[in-house]
Amino acid sequence: MFNQTLDIINSRRSHRAYKADKISDEILNDVLQSALASPSAMNLQPWHFSLVTDINLINEINSAGCEYIRSSGDKAAIERMEKRNWDIFYKAPAVIFISSDTTAKWHFLDAGIAVQNIALAAESLGLGSVIIGMIDCAFLTDKGPILEKKLQFPDGYKFSIAIALGYPDDDKPSHNIDQDKISIIK
Repeated sequence: MFNQTLDIINSRRSHRAYKADKISDEILNDVLQSALASPSAMNLQPWHFSLVTDINLINEINSAGCEYIRSSGDKAAIERMEKRNWDIFYKAPAVIFISSDTTAKWHFLDAGIAVQNIALAAESLGLGSVIIGMIDCAFLTDKGPILEKKLQFPDGYKFSIAIALGYPDDDKPSHNIDQDKISIIK
């Protein structure tokens, strides 16, 4: 039996190459509405979504993150970024930054649920996506407060997670499914 939701979940991949094609405002709005529809602990909705299509701002945030990684001395992270040509966002034409109210106990979990809603909505609309946590380092630099202001994070909100969106320019196979990760207790 075909189930559209299960098909979208099973076909979604983390894409790491994007076409330069602009995403329509209508599609981006649909994706944002799916984020707002996400469940949250006690319905606090402790999130804020900053959609960025300004490539200069995306590049500025990328530069701050790369600067932090270069100066960190973390050889594994540096090697990883060299393989990616120092592009955390994979040239995606749109990125959604999720910030959250850190006073809400489950704010990171709620942001994770919202980013998954975004990823699945994007997939259903023909977009590719990749969820990005490592850009948190950009907000740890002295440029962090400036970037938070440019992204219009509300007062008291901090970066939680980001997701890059675009039309995929890669073909990625599914990852291995490990049934040993499941225990069924009856």
